[in-house]
Amino acid sequence: MHHDDDLHRLAAGLGHILVHALITLLAVALAFSLPVLAQGIDTLVDKSSLLRAVLQSTYEIRVMLLNPLGQSLPRRATSFPDHEVSPQSLASEIGASIVTLAALRNLGKKVTLKFYDAEPLWKLVFLGDHLWVQHAHTGMPVREQPEYVFRFLQHDPHRGFYVPFLSHFLDLWGRPGQPEFDFDTQELVYRDPAGAEERRLPFRPAAA
Repeated sequence: MHHDDDLHRLAAGLGHILVHALITLLAVALAFSLPVLAQGIDTLVDKSSLLRAVLQSTYEIRVMLLNPLGQSLPRRATSFPDHEVSPQSLASEIGASIVTLAALRNLGKKVTLKFYDAEPLWKLVFLGDHLWVQHAHTGMPVREQPEYVFRFLQHDPHRGFYVPFLSHFLDLWGRPGQPEFDFDTQELVYRDPAGAEERRLPFRPAAA
């Protein structure tokens, strides 16, 4: 009986070590890449954005933007009391972000862009073992929201908010329904759960 208890404790201990190791390896991998979940121009295009300098020195950039062709963008636009915000203006901001990413790609950086079609909830920027978070309140610009910074705790990765937010980003990133942007052909690429290409659609966002 004691032998079985010892085995259970050993298995639990090994499981904890493996989880800790996997999370640590993921954090190390993130030190060489820049995952971003955003919706518009403030993060990638605005000259006052602190992220612009980081983009120049990062090799791999993974970005998820609100889909300008999706159903969530019009809902987001109409939620603003400011009538100057429209689906066309939001689509134009996202288009400017795509131009910025394309320029970075032309500099030799590995850039992957995917789109999500859901009401924005968070703006997330991962840089190494630090995470910047802003809440995307309905009807309120993200840039006006407070910004929070969380750190990955290597000695205790289950504490804090870094890992939950990272799990949220990776869950969105891995969903097969999220199309990937082909910079060369200007198309949206849809893949099945196994990663095989299913179909392509032309990417023609509305002009502002």
